[in-house]
Amino acid sequence: MTLSDLENIAGSQWKLVSSQGFLFFPIHRIPTRIRPLFRALDNLLCRSFLKEYASYLVVVLEKR
Repeated sequence: MTLSDLENIAGSQWKLVSSQGFLFFPIHRIPTRIRPLFRALDNLLCRSFLKEYASYLVVVLEKR
C-alpha cells in the first residue's frame, strides 16, 4: 500500500499529516555486532523517500 492509497481510503474527512517507516532491513538476519551500524542506516532510509518500502509504515491522520 502506498501513501496515496491510504489518502484515497481516508477520504475527504481525513488529512495525511505525516508518515514514518520502520524496519527497512530485516534486523534479525544481521549479525549482532554490526546491527548498530545498520540501525543508523535503517533510520536514515526510513525517513527518506524510500520509507514506503519499509516493513511497517505509521501514518498520522488529522480529521478535517
